[in-house]
Amino acid sequence: MQKKMGNDEEHLKLFVRQNNSEGISAIGFGLGNKIELTTNKKPFNAVYCIDENEWNSKTTVQLRLKDIN
Repeated sequence: MQKKMGNDEEHLKLFVRQNNSEGISAIGFGLGNKIELTTNKKPFNAVYCIDENEWNSKTTVQLRLKDIN
């Protein structure tokens, strides 16, 4: 699952997994133009940091993508 977000679709929201891992939600601010790199379950490289996401009084762990290629 991946989608562009924001008024100008400038951000990227996706769910990533490595090998057979459970997976984790990720967000890339300013990376909406790189959505094609994440389609069709193709592998891609990512630079990220671990972040907390608070939404509707619920806090979860997510990856904050810095760049992908």
